[in-house]
Amino acid sequence: RTLRRMLRVSRPLLMRPRLGRFFRQLYYSRTRDVLRRAEIRRRMALLCGHLGYVTGMLEYVMTDMVLLRSFAMTGCMLIVGYQVAQPRVLWLSAGWNSVYAMVNLYHIFLLKRSPPDLEEDAAMLYASLGGEARLERWRFQDLLDLGEWRGFE
Repeated sequence: RTLRRMLRVSRPLLMRPRLGRFFRQLYYSRTRDVLRRAEIRRRMALLCGHLGYVTGMLEYVMTDMVLLRSFAMTGCMLIVGYQVAQPRVLWLSAGWNSVYAMVNLYHIFLLKRSPPDLEEDAAMLYASLGGEARLERWRFQDLLDLGEWRGFE
């Protein structure tokens, strides 16, 4: 019996004060807006995370180096977006993925630069070796830089 009396007495103390509908909406309106924005941010972060890892998986089926580097850079940047959008940012992962993205961007630049112009003798040698079908002009230029021209007498 005494326990029942205590529960009857303490029950009104535990109840939330009743507010009218207007005051309840006024009180919770900011919370709903904040929660809505946080939910949108969470969903965008999840989308970035999933897309980042899917592009990372697609790197394994690429044979073209420019596409491979592009997918790698895109995946790294999406993972950075995912890490930065988290409530507690993992700076180690975000930082290293940023470094990987910059390395990939640099290699894309190296792959897309225009091939060097060859001198007349080098162009004739390059054409006699089969040209672009057998050897890229960059590799041929590297070989020319390693060696030296000598004439036969």
